[in-house]
This record gives sequence, C-alpha cells and structure tokens, in this order.
Amino acid sequence: DTIEEVALPSKVYTSFRPRVLVVEDNPDLQQYIRMILQEKYRIETAGIGQEALEWLTQQPTPALIVSDIMMPVMNGLELLQKLKQDDKLRHIPTIMLTAQQRMDVKLEALRIGVDDYLTKPFQAAELSARVGNLIKNSTNRVRPEQAQEGAPLVPVMEVIDLEWLKTLEEIISSNLTTRDYKLTSAAEELHISYRRLQQKLKAITGLSPKQYQRSIRLDNAREILKSGEVQTVQEAMSQIGFENQYHFNKLYKEAFGIKPIQELK
Repeated sequence: DTIEEVALPSKVYTSFRPRVLVVEDNPDLQQYIRMILQEKYRIETAGIGQEALEWLTQQPTPALIVSDIMMPVMNGLELLQKLKQDDKLRHIPTIMLTAQQRMDVKLEALRIGVDDYLTKPFQAAELSARVGNLIKNSTNRVRPEQAQEGAPLVPVMEVIDLEWLKTLEEIISSNLTTRDYKLTSAAEELHISYRRLQQKLKAITGLSPKQYQRSIRLDNAREILKSGEVQTVQEAMSQIGFENQYHFNKLYKEAFGIKPIQELK
C-alpha cells in the first residue's frame, strides 16, 4: 500500500491504511462491514471464496481477511482450509462470521486455524476492536531470520506453532483460578526456559506472556458470560481469577468492543 493524501472538510492529512479483504455474498452485509472499517482500512471485497482466492493471487497480501462462513460455491471454511494450505497465505489473520451458533462449526473453524470468530448479529464496535487487535498483533510476528535490519517483517504461523500454542493455552486455562499464576510455571511444564517462552510467544503471536495470558482469561470470561450459567459479571470474574472489576471492564471493552455486562443473557 502507498501513502495516501486523504481530504476531509477543512483539512488534509496523510494516513496509511492497512488493506482488509471482506468475503461476503450478502451485498448489504458487505456494505455494512465496509462502513464500519473503511475509516481505518482500505477495504477490498469478494462475493465468494473462489473469488477471494483469485484476488489473493493477483493483489498485494491484505493485513486481514473477514469472511462469512455460509457462501455458495466455496464456503468460508473451505476458503480457510485453502489459505492454511498455502505457505504464502497461511499467515494472514482471519475472522469468520456466521449466523450459526452450532459448536461443531466453531470447533471446525478453530481446528483449521481461524484467528477469531464472530456470530451474527455483531456490534460495529466489536468487529472494529477484533480487527484492530488482530492486525496489531500480527505485525509483530516475524521469522527470526527476518528480524534483521532492512529485512521485511512477514508474519508467520506454522502448524507446529499452533500445536505449541494449543498446549500453552490448555495450561493457562487449567490455572485460571490460581491467584497470581505465573507463566514461569507454564515454561517449566513445557520444559523450556521462561526467556525462550517469551521469545517464541512474541514471534508467533506478537504478544508478551502477560498479554497472551490476559487474552486467554478474557476469552474464557466471555464464554462464561455468554453461557447463561452466571447472573453477574462478578461471578464470571471469580472463575477466571480477576478481582478488580474496573480494570476487568476496561480490558474487556478494549478486547471486544463492548462491556462485559452486555454479554449476560
């Protein structure tokens, strides 16, 4: 992408906007997503998965892909599978959108390697927050050999990295209620040094151990809040070892674009 001069009433300013590919066969929803994201990102669109793949072979790699799951010819899961099988495309962060709340569909997307998952209808602020967080984190994923002066910073996610992250996530999730649980303990379980854990986590996700642990806790909190099994935000907080509600509300809003109380059924 190039630096653009963007003119607005009474002022002109220079901005760089990352490119986002929206794959959606519903014109109204496609336009709605464009409206939400176009202020910060350059939006490209494709109506079906096959069209998206053709676009990706001819255009610069986008910073992120937002794709519906239910589409004709090639659905979102099939598109995701194609992306993850291509070494040139597998690193692109991907958000899947679906009207289905079936757990098997979500698990299939996660198994293939989706980065995030939103159920329709979604709020504009939530989509904006998810896109911003994924792009920010993905720019910090680099191969070690590329971390040299003048070398291009290209995000990467290998299958072995996904397996390692899955194990780390399971360790963190099993210790959510342990007060002040440190990832030095997780490093010991993984039989690596804490410094090596820091380096590997940063290279794969762009996050520090503290940031990654926090993201796991927030994801778990969201599942609890949306499950209907708790009546208050405080109940959910207690299940993930969070004590300060003001701080929790702030982190939750930053991560998901909405307040935790809005998730309660």
